[in-house]
Amino acid sequence: MGAKHLLVMNLPNLGLTPMMNGRNLDKNGQGLRYRLVDNPIGGAEMAAAFNQSLRHVLVGYRQAVNLIEVDVFGLTNQFVADGVFDNAIHMLMVNQPTDETYMFWDTHHPTDDAHRLIAGAVYRALTRADQPAASFPTAPDDRGEFEYLAGRHP
Repeated sequence: MGAKHLLVMNLPNLGLTPMMNGRNLDKNGQGLRYRLVDNPIGGAEMAAAFNQSLRHVLVGYRQAVNLIEVDVFGLTNQFVADGVFDNAIHMLMVNQPTDETYMFWDTHHPTDDAHRLIAGAVYRALTRADQPAASFPTAPDDRGEFEYLAGRHP
C-alpha cells in the first residue's frame, strides 16, 4: 500500500551557519579551534543546488503521494531578515545553557528556539495538508511563532 503523505524539508541556507558565514566566532568572540569552510556564498549556493536537485527528484512522486514541503532554506533567510534572533551569526556552543537570542548552538545546528520555529512551520504545513489536524501531534506553544522571538509578542 505505501505512504499516502510525505513530509519533505529542504536544506537551510548553509551560508548563514557559523561554520560558513565568514565569521567563525563563538558567543565570546573567540575564533573557532578549527578553520572551517567559512564561505557564505558557497554555503548558500551549495544548499540551493541541493534543494533544486531535491525538487527535481520529487517531481516523480507528486502523482503518487501528497507531498508536504517545508522550505527551511526560506525560513532561515526569513529569521535573519526579520531579526528574529539577536544573534544569528555566532554560535552559542553546545555546553552553554539555552539562550533564545541565538539561532545556532554550534557550527551548524539550530538552538532549541530555532528548532521550535521550524517545528511550528512543519505543523502548519501538516495541518494544511489533506489530513485532519487531529491526526497530528498537538501544536507547538505560542513560542512557535516568529513574533515571540522577535520581541513582538504581547
